[in-house]
Amino acid sequence: MNQIGIIFALTGITLLQGLNFYLLVNRRIKFFEAFRLVSVAAAFNRILLTGTGYVAGSLFSRNKQLPFYQALGAFLISELLFVGLWLILGLLYGVRLAQEMPWLFLLLPLTAAGLLLLKKEKIAAAGKNLLGYLVEAKRVIPAVLLCNTLNAGLFIFYYYLLFGIFDFYPGYFTVLKIVSITITLSYFSPLPSGLGIKEGALGLLLMEAGQPLGQSLAIALADRIILTSFWFALGSLLGFDLIKEELARRFCKKTEDNLTKNRKMTMIKRLVSTLIMITPRPIRRFLKKLGADRVVDKVLDKHDAELIFQKKWVKEFQANPEKASVFWEQHRYLSEIKDICGIGPESKVFDLGCGISSVLHYLEGDRHGIDPLAEEYKTIYAYPGSMKIQKGSGEETPFVDDFFDVVFCTNVLDHVSDPLKTVTEIHRVLKKSGFFVLVIEVFTEKIDRGLEHPHSFTDAEVEGLMADRFSKVFDREDVSAGLRGFMIEATDELHHDRIMVLKKN
Repeated sequence: MNQIGIIFALTGITLLQGLNFYLLVNRRIKFFEAFRLVSVAAAFNRILLTGTGYVAGSLFSRNKQLPFYQALGAFLISELLFVGLWLILGLLYGVRLAQEMPWLFLLLPLTAAGLLLLKKEKIAAAGKNLLGYLVEAKRVIPAVLLCNTLNAGLFIFYYYLLFGIFDFYPGYFTVLKIVSITITLSYFSPLPSGLGIKEGALGLLLMEAGQPLGQSLAIALADRIILTSFWFALGSLLGFDLIKEELARRFCKKTEDNLTKNRKMTMIKRLVSTLIMITPRPIRRFLKKLGADRVVDKVLDKHDAELIFQKKWVKEFQANPEKASVFWEQHRYLSEIKDICGIGPESKVFDLGCGISSVLHYLEGDRHGIDPLAEEYKTIYAYPGSMKIQKGSGEETPFVDDFFDVVFCTNVLDHVSDPLKTVTEIHRVLKKSGFFVLVIEVFTEKIDRGLEHPHSFTDAEVEGLMADRFSKVFDREDVSAGLRGFMIEATDELHHDRIMVLKKN
């Protein structure tokens, strides 16, 4: 329930911010458009660490023909009233804390001085805009102040729910004290969205409230990740076209068509990839429950998702390749398979969809591997020189008929675009009476597995794919956390795999 409450709280916060803009620009745009543009501005503030007000003003004035000073002034007034409310609360609760922890509040003059030094020109321009706009906006100030008060209440509710996820249930006024001081200090950060200052202040205040160091840091990190993920997701859903436009304007990137053609990540893809790579597994699972994977699927394609995984995986594999060998013996029956297939120094062996941690590392013979991302993998991993790795797909392998003695396909068939065509290709390149070693995760029914796994197979479907092409000579089942789970000793996600050796008919 906490997760659902967090979504409602953050959505309510954004709706109220949109209402502020709607009122402050004198209803010159529709409310939904104000909500949409504020969501996009919040996304930029989080993912690009840029001032929300200037981005919002730029988007408003460029896309809705509003005067820039009016759009920017609307934001500044809304922000000023919001900041003022938190300053009052923060100073009210901070006086007593300052007596106990005076060194913490030394940050205020230091960061304020840094802010003035680094952003004096922007502050001067903002002040001029604000003064010019106050006369126009004075009639709606009471309504905006009410919105900001409700907004503050929703922020308190959000943090109450966040603390609850970590089994920390303080009283309402304790939450109010922690949040008000944290946000007050974050506004004095010279970096956008209080980066660093906010997390440090929140962690220290949680420790002062009796939470251990590790728990305090975890809550502070979760706060940053959840807020960033939510507003990036909302901004992408409501205004992905504006995000693309703004990124193109800022970074002079090529058009999306050219980027797709050359299969290079856009700036958005890089940002999403970085977020996925640095987010701890427990938080990723929590965000997946909130539906974050649906947003990711809109931004990344299958190859992007594969590359993200392999970039994380390569360091773990390189750190202990011997442990991966143990997995192949214990959970993939490699010694038995080598004996059945007669793999030796003269064998021609092919690993389709080899990835980085290919079984070829643990085999003899003339070893070949293909992967659609082979060239990208070579930039992050040095394959042994005797392994011949090249770019290719399972549906169109770059080999002649009857070429290999043994073909491995390890947890790959659920990744390819056309499983039947891939099995047909394997049959084609195998010699007469050659062996096909298949490792595949099976399910009791069809399920949606996300971008990286476009297919899910039942036992009956696996048997159907092999019918008339291969005869089964070895069949085992294994329940484990998979190779990566085995390497990092994870037990939270178990896989039901079939390990089969099939002979070409």
